[in-house]
Amino acid sequence: MKKTLIFSMAVIMLCLSVNAATVAYWRFEDGTDGVVNGTYVDSSGNGSTMAVDGATGTTDVPWPTVPQTGQANLLAATYESGSNAFTGDYLTTDGSQYIDTFDFNGAGWTIEAIVKFNSNTNWDVHARPGVVCKEGNNVSYPFFNLQLDENNKIRVVTSRTSPAERRIYGTTTIEFGKWYALAVTYDRGASGSDREAELYLMAEGDLAYNREGGTSGPWSGIDLNGDTPWTIGRGFRDNGAKGYVDGTIDEVRISDVVLTNTAFLGVLPEPSLVIGGIAIALLAFRRK
Repeated sequence: MKKTLIFSMAVIMLCLSVNAATVAYWRFEDGTDGVVNGTYVDSSGNGSTMAVDGATGTTDVPWPTVPQTGQANLLAATYESGSNAFTGDYLTTDGSQYIDTFDFNGAGWTIEAIVKFNSNTNWDVHARPGVVCKEGNNVSYPFFNLQLDENNKIRVVTSRTSPAERRIYGTTTIEFGKWYALAVTYDRGASGSDREAELYLMAEGDLAYNREGGTSGPWSGIDLNGDTPWTIGRGFRDNGAKGYVDGTIDEVRISDVVLTNTAFLGVLPEPSLVIGGIAIALLAFRRK
């Protein structure tokens, strides 16, 4: 009983630490296997619910427990692309929810997702499958789009004012049917070449995220603020929805700080954090 209590309190402390900077987090644990859910809740507590257009709950997940948080991981959402690059399953906020209108106040951010692609057949040059996207308000580019390109590599495209987009080109060739943990960071407060967006990737079976590339900073003047929807499983281009994922997506998290690659969802937490949580749990137990 004592060991169970100590472990439980340590996990709680760890989760509180990890979630301290989380502004949106869709885990898909409120879905049902084989069922198209009506909505998916935002587990950050900020209420940014995703409406569902075709995505189906699935027990096909990257791990039974999220390594960084220790939370059980039982469900994800799977998506089918349509007959062309302009139709398919996706999730979306409505443009007026907390994360849609959130002001990052010039701070940095981290966007994470875990994805397994089944194919990459229904794309065109302006409609690559979008894993996580913040729609834009100009005629060409989204504010943010984490996507799969025509070479089966991860690409990040973002813009504040057309055509001043910034891009990151990944180097790893994605294998279909294999899980990949992705993370994009941006340190808005850094100066010079340190102020760039960076893409990290961890393939199934790996123990750490590797840096895939950056925007070659300074990456200035491009932020995520603006009352436009966020989507999962669908991209955005030319002022419209384009580029749908054929595959499964899990654990989409947005943080308003620059996380280190040891704090991303796919890796075990640093020992100091675990030890600190256990120490606090022991102290609390002894005081009872």
